[in-house]
Amino acid sequence: MNFKLLLFFLFFLHLQTLFAQPLDFQRNRNITVQNQSHSLQYAWAGGLNTPQFSAMDFDGDGIEDLFIFDKTSNKILTFINKGTPNQQDYVYTPEYAFQFPPLQDWVLLKDYNLDGVKDIFTYSIAGAGVSVYRGKRTSTSSLVFELASERLLYQGANGPSNVLVTRIDIPAIVDVTGDGDMDILTFDAFGTRVEHYENQSQELTGTPDDTLWFERVSQCWGGFSEDTNTNLVFLNDEDCSGKSASSTANVHTGSTILAFDLENDNDQDLLIGDLSSSNLVLLINGGTAQNALMTDQDTDFPSNDHEIDIFVFPAAYSIDVNNDGLQDILTAPNEAKSKSSNQIWAYFNQGTAENPLFERQTENFLTEDMIDVGEGAYPAFVDYNADGLMDFMIGNKGDFDTKNQVYVDARLTLFENVGTPEIPTFEWVSDDYFNMSEHHLLGLYPAFGDVDGDGDEDMIAGDEAGRLHYFENTAAPNEALQLELHTFELLTLVPDDYSVVPFLVDIDGDEKMDLLVGTAKGRIFHFRNFTTPESETPLFSMESQRWGDVSVRSFNFSRGSAAPVVTTLDDTGKQYLIVQSEGGNLSLFEGLEKDTFDLVTDNYSFINEGGRGGLAVADLDGDRQKDLLVGNRRGGVALYSQSLVWNNIEENPVNTEILVFPNPCASRCEIYFKGWGDFSAIKLPIFALYNIEGKQVRGQKDVDYSNNSLSIDVEDLPQGIYFFEVITENSRKVGKLLVN
Repeated sequence: MNFKLLLFFLFFLHLQTLFAQPLDFQRNRNITVQNQSHSLQYAWAGGLNTPQFSAMDFDGDGIEDLFIFDKTSNKILTFINKGTPNQQDYVYTPEYAFQFPPLQDWVLLKDYNLDGVKDIFTYSIAGAGVSVYRGKRTSTSSLVFELASERLLYQGANGPSNVLVTRIDIPAIVDVTGDGDMDILTFDAFGTRVEHYENQSQELTGTPDDTLWFERVSQCWGGFSEDTNTNLVFLNDEDCSGKSASSTANVHTGSTILAFDLENDNDQDLLIGDLSSSNLVLLINGGTAQNALMTDQDTDFPSNDHEIDIFVFPAAYSIDVNNDGLQDILTAPNEAKSKSSNQIWAYFNQGTAENPLFERQTENFLTEDMIDVGEGAYPAFVDYNADGLMDFMIGNKGDFDTKNQVYVDARLTLFENVGTPEIPTFEWVSDDYFNMSEHHLLGLYPAFGDVDGDGDEDMIAGDEAGRLHYFENTAAPNEALQLELHTFELLTLVPDDYSVVPFLVDIDGDEKMDLLVGTAKGRIFHFRNFTTPESETPLFSMESQRWGDVSVRSFNFSRGSAAPVVTTLDDTGKQYLIVQSEGGNLSLFEGLEKDTFDLVTDNYSFINEGGRGGLAVADLDGDRQKDLLVGNRRGGVALYSQSLVWNNIEENPVNTEILVFPNPCASRCEIYFKGWGDFSAIKLPIFALYNIEGKQVRGQKDVDYSNNSLSIDVEDLPQGIYFFEVITENSRKVGKLLVN
């Protein structure tokens, strides 16, 4: 048998056996979501709470793209900048986030060695300081980062000392003196003075090379001080003696710094945010780059327009958002307990580099194009209007009460499926469906199912106090849901668990919906449904407080935050348990008929959206493959769909993944192989591309290979679904791509 026939045979063998396998999920960005006829461009990006912004060229095209690190869940989001002049033109491309190492608390991207690739400055992996990862670009233009310094040091009075930056602060990483290397400006331990740590690369080597050694050249940079407990600033205070107008003891609370040359006069001005304040204070440098002295301030920045008001602890970032060559200002909260909307403000520079004029464009930068319900997102699929199409709702933790600084009045957001059985399209309907906020719950985490056996979908909702509430559907047959609170505190779990996430499924095959409840401790409770038509209220009996001996709490987190779903993943009818954890990983279990379930993987499909959110699963387009909604603490959801991925000949390669970008693609598709290693070292892979009818349309000669990716020209192919197969000497995978 020749090799092409062998590939053809293997391909159809895969199609025949495909649905007998527990298939992986891959990200799906192809389903449209609209809000009042406005298409949400970044619907499935996952929301933002405490974003930190940097610019970096991800794809090597010379245009700086957008890097976002969200402190709330240490989540990285990446957006390609298409570079359209005078326009904000970003495309959500999460593939690039895989190239960054795990990061925490604060992140700034700066090119400290001037090699054309941004490096990473972040909170130290050793604690209370700064770690640096050196960025490089491979021969295939991929980004790689290697640890350059675990903790930055300076020459102190008694030898090497730590450059102190706390986890709640954001320092400025900038060339302060204009000598070509990156220095650090950060508030001192008392939060009243700015210290200047000068990079000694130029002094030691004469170039801004990879040397990362600092000297603390000033403990009162800029000649100003800040009050201990407010953002009151004392100017022209060259020895910082007036550092506090308060009698309260000096206790550092938290500060953010943006250093930028506002007036284009070759020195650094500052925008300062404070944990105790909602505004940013602009300090004008009336000195020089070598001898900074803050001589003027704007406490209502920008005083020419709507002043910044971010409730608490704002931070500012300077980026050319609209591709006009001028630096704009983005502001966002640096504190997780903040308002859920109108918190990410964008100011475009409508003036010049020498005379900037910042005007507010939006209070919901990027999030106005995302599904974002605030704090926490717990999705659930349900056909709410009985039209045969699957809709979804998202419960949240609640709205943030800025006066009392607590979350209150949790609600449901409804998205209706207005598409077709084959092509789903979702439309926002309400952000407080059935006025759920009137029940004043702290957390509303929904599960739908026929609880009372009357043939329609009821709702059980968990909350942050460990309680479960029963909402009965009182609608007539084939009518839209009518949810009425039937039983407040239907069940209350043990007090030390709190935060409960329910899921309804028939576990024992008696055609009654049993109840699974994920808890804050990472366990799953199992309640059996004993409700009868005569029951006045649903009757559940505790079967297990640790169903399947499952626990998804890890030593890295104080909580487990288990969010379970039970589903089939193939055509065998076999049920699997998927659980999201506090850390965001998905754990996959099988053997649900046993007392102790079998853990298949604790990193299912490499999905991690940030944790403390829910899961929902359904077949949205009738293709016999499941679609998975993954909620997260940032208030957003990501959509994943099962893909034609078939692992292993003998043993599944450890930590491997196929990424197709872009998908759909119009001219050229790039297929990346994460974790497979260098193909040239293991033998070039064998490749074939088939159309939906099984005809091979591309082969070995049509592909350009690199060390971990391949590139296919599809420009002359008709629109549609195509399948590819890649075979190495001991492994093979099948994937799906779309051509438009």
